[in-house]
Amino acid sequence: MLFLMSMNTIHHNTCPICGQQNLKTKYNLQDYTVSKEFYDILECESCGFMFTQDPPDAKSIGPYYKSDAYVSHSDTQEGLFFKIYHKVREHMLKQKRKAIIENSSGHRTLKLLDIGTGRGYFLNHMQEQGFLCTGIEQDPEVRKIASEEFNLKILAPEQLYQFEENKFDVITLWHVLEHVHDLKGYLEKIKSILKSDGLLVIALPNPDSTDAKIYREHWAGWDLPIHLWHFKPQNIESLLSQYQFNMVDKRRLPFDPFYVSILGSQQRGDKLPMISGGFKGLRSYISCLSDIDKTTSLIYFFKKE
Repeated sequence: MLFLMSMNTIHHNTCPICGQQNLKTKYNLQDYTVSKEFYDILECESCGFMFTQDPPDAKSIGPYYKSDAYVSHSDTQEGLFFKIYHKVREHMLKQKRKAIIENSSGHRTLKLLDIGTGRGYFLNHMQEQGFLCTGIEQDPEVRKIASEEFNLKILAPEQLYQFEENKFDVITLWHVLEHVHDLKGYLEKIKSILKSDGLLVIALPNPDSTDAKIYREHWAGWDLPIHLWHFKPQNIESLLSQYQFNMVDKRRLPFDPFYVSILGSQQRGDKLPMISGGFKGLRSYISCLSDIDKTTSLIYFFKKE
């Protein structure tokens, strides 16, 4: 696939979170999975937030998702890595549901909106457990597959802005917010359509994690250029506070240290990346047991102030 440098890109002169101009280039990193292009990651010296400079805009970024390594849009069972991934996913669906119920008000039937539904496994699981489910997915092909396979209501992203206020009890974004171009527009709309006692759930990779420091420029969590924003724990809390959300819980995604470390070892060209990455993932997992903010990926639970 040919990638053209003339495509429209997004250039930042100020920090998207705090608005300051104290920006420095932290890394120059490669897109390992699709284009092999290089991108700068800038860091705000005022608040520490990191973001991708000059990524493709929303109309141009589609081809960068066309990779078999993008597992949320793939159903392949080929190879040990993907077999393990799908087994882990089945376990984590139950853990996600449990955490949502524990952090939700009451035990009534809940209306749930999942933004970035992918192939629909999470939403299907929640629907089977009695939740009233709606999904948002940008890829029309994936949207069609999820709708037909699981009989789910999956909408295009632009339909997010058509929901009435106070519609949903729970809104989830599983590794999605880092992809969103219209960051402020999404958060404003999410605030509007979430009920006053509703729950907002956001899962994000953590560039302050132990494995991010181990792999540095080869850390799979950068995932350029489709990851536009690189949230440390303090960044996401600061950003959500601007929209009158308080964090009420924070949990680990326990298998991500292994998954991300194996990908990092592959990108770094390690011999036997499953073994090398597995050991480094174990090191990362152990280190985060005493400090949750060093975890590879975190689930944040927010409620309105």
